[in-house]
Amino acid sequence: MATLAEVKGHAARLFAQAQPLHALRLYDAVVTAAPLDYEARIKVADCLAALGELPLSAEVYRAVGWYALKSGHPLVALVAPVTTVGCTVDA
Repeated sequence: MATLAEVKGHAARLFAQAQPLHALRLYDAVVTAAPLDYEARIKVADCLAALGELPLSAEVYRAVGWYALKSGHPLVALVAPVTTVGCTVDA
């Protein structure tokens, strides 16, 4: 059985090879196994943005920022909203 680090590494390689759908599936497995891993959740949002799901990715970035703020990670909480700005879509 693969470790979480191996799965995250493979997902990162897939994302770098412009295969965000396959990477998203692996990051989903990581988030399922380790729900408090905010880095994996940010990667989920990155994959969604690469797939063109901008409103959904913005929602994930906001949720990660809120979680990071509540859990004592202020830098992540500041970066997530900045990333969300690139994902806004006019309604």
